Amino acid sequence: MNKDELESLCIKIRECLDKWSADGTLETVGGSDTCNFPSGCCGFVTECLAVILYKMTGAVPNQVTAKCEKSHSNYNKLAAKSHLWLELNGISIDLTGDQFNDHCINIPPVFVSTSPHPLSTKMETKSKPAYVIGLTKPLSGRDTAQLALIQRLRKELNLF
Repeated sequence: MNKDELESLCIKIRECLDKWSADGTLETVGGSDTCNFPSGCCGFVTECLAVILYKMTGAVPNQVTAKCEKSHSNYNKLAAKSHLWLELNGISIDLTGDQFNDHCINIPPVFVSTSPHPLSTKMETKSKPAYVIGLTKPLSGRDTAQLALIQRLRKELNLF
């Protein structure tokens, strides 16, 4: 999957998430953690997107964890103290980065880029293989909401 195809897919997914956030479907499927989408939803969305990308490409994306500890100069200056996004074949992919937007940060609702993620200069980052439910992460009862959202996206967008 090239960058343009990846961006097109991510735009469609984000459009669904925005629509479902507005009509309450996202909270029904994802629970109260998704009621302020995109704020606080990076882990949930990243985990779902990792499964979708794996199913469509056969590759496990990397999950980038960004944290801003108390000793960091940006501590208490950002909308949150941590964030997650994916990287696949040198492409950064973030569907919830716009929760950080303010007068200094402007991340589009769908960030798909070969350029460094805007938060990578504002937080400490670590990368590791993403959790792919049922592959790199054992399936558990805690994955019900993620699996329900993946299924809904799969049906809505005619995926895999």
